[in-house]
Amino acid sequence: MRIVVIADPWITVPPGGYGGTERIVDLQCRILAERGHRVHLFAKTGSHDYGDGVTAHREPSAAYLSRAFRKVLFQFLLLRKMPRCDLVINSGRVDYLDILYRSRIPTLLWFQNPVRQAELDFVLRRRGKRHVRFIGVSHSQM
Repeated sequence: MRIVVIADPWITVPPGGYGGTERIVDLQCRILAERGHRVHLFAKTGSHDYGDGVTAHREPSAAYLSRAFRKVLFQFLLLRKMPRCDLVINSGRVDYLDILYRSRIPTLLWFQNPVRQAELDFVLRRRGKRHVRFIGVSHSQM
């Protein structure tokens, strides 16, 4: 299976120090690769290659034009990878995935950090309930 894993661009995967979510992403990628899956990672520059490459994406800034450019660039990079992808596992931001929500590629949205209902509603409006699953780290989060 060809799997794209998406992490936020703040901390490398695996992290050199702090980075709980990035540790989970690292473990997930290593296990998937060990089981024979082709894993491509979207993460911060300097992240580990789990066998199918790493696409580095930029850290967000507060400037609107920078954020808009990053969203467009990220979607372009993801679009290039999608034809060769069987599953996407996202541990990053949900609003950058609009191009993915228009596809039929199965998607897991894995939330290791607090998530707002508005973010879930955004995904469901774009994607519907088909081909998307949410995973939380606690009963209260779910």
